Amino acid sequence: MQELLNTFGIQPVLLVAQIVNFFIILYLLKRFALTPILKVLEDRRLKIAESIKNAEDAKKALEKAEEKEKEVLKKAQAQAQETLADARKAAAEISEKAEGKAKEQVEKILADAQKKIEQQTQEAEKKLAGHVASLATTMLEKSLTGMLDEKDQEKVLSKAVNVLKK
Repeated sequence: MQELLNTFGIQPVLLVAQIVNFFIILYLLKRFALTPILKVLEDRRLKIAESIKNAEDAKKALEKAEEKEKEVLKKAQAQAQETLADARKAAAEISEKAEGKAKEQVEKILADAQKKIEQQTQEAEKKLAGHVASLATTMLEKSLTGMLDEKDQEKVLSKAVNVLKK
């Protein structure tokens, strides 16, 4: 076996020294390099996991906020539609009241005008009746002047005036 080792150029003392050096370097790397590196990697892994969780939470919060925004918009639209409907209803009521008042005023004006027309017609009829009576009286006086004496003329005239007054 010694020959085999010599053939490959391996010296047992140096091999053992290299193995000891390897374990010493392995121990030092593990103690001073590998542990801090693993700790840093674990810290980074935790931070990344926390960041991912925070991003997911933020995404959920954003989705909830968007849903709330949509609900608020729907409510605002519904309120706007309701307010608009109320305003239209109020405008229609005001319009109807105004129309009713206008109709009442027109009817009142027409009734007043009708009364005035009736009064003026009655006054005109009375005046006309008075004129007709005076004309009839005058005509009777003129036509009876030659036919009857004064006493009979007065009787006929008084009867005619009574008949005309009725």
